[in-house]
Amino acid sequence: MSATSLPEQKKALRARLRQARREVSATRGGELAARAHAHLLASPLWRQARHAALYVSLPDELDTAPLLDAAWQAGKTLYLPRVRQQYGLMDFVAVRGRDELRPGPFQLLEPRDELPGFGPEEAGSAFRPDVFIVPGLGFDRQGRRLGFGGGYYDRFLSAVRRQDGGCAPCAFVGLCYHCQLQEALPAEAWDERMTHICTDREWLCL
Repeated sequence: MSATSLPEQKKALRARLRQARREVSATRGGELAARAHAHLLASPLWRQARHAALYVSLPDELDTAPLLDAAWQAGKTLYLPRVRQQYGLMDFVAVRGRDELRPGPFQLLEPRDELPGFGPEEAGSAFRPDVFIVPGLGFDRQGRRLGFGGGYYDRFLSAVRRQDGGCAPCAFVGLCYHCQLQEALPAEAWDERMTHICTDREWLCL
């Protein structure tokens, strides 16, 4: 058994995967993102979804802007995250276009403050998207996710599951470059698992 603690393993993996993602984004980001978009947009999961939860990508993440446009053009209800002042919590807000976004923390664009949102309290009940696209620094082939360390998505997705007896009431799709997909990741009890993984090379149903 490794003497390295789980938090230390995660910290080292985050640094390595962040660097790999940065290098890919700087060289082939547009090309590989387009391939990942094609996998997601061609899936029955996306085509049949009427309500989709997504996110606005960071500069070195796989670009989600074409997915936002695709959702709006298809007439889907699109929910985007807005971080609360209370650390570790966020709401998801229905957004009809880019004019309803404003700069937020973590270099992110977020829904404007006056727009109503759904928090973990409503997750799985009042707020129940058909598909939940989730960011991450890494994913593995068992659906494990390595997040950014703040716990925002784990808390929210856990609340979604609790409302449905521990099962995911909608699809949780991890979106990333293929270089971020690992064979296995270290995981803790509260780490939420994905039901699908989408990369520039693969569409995995788990």
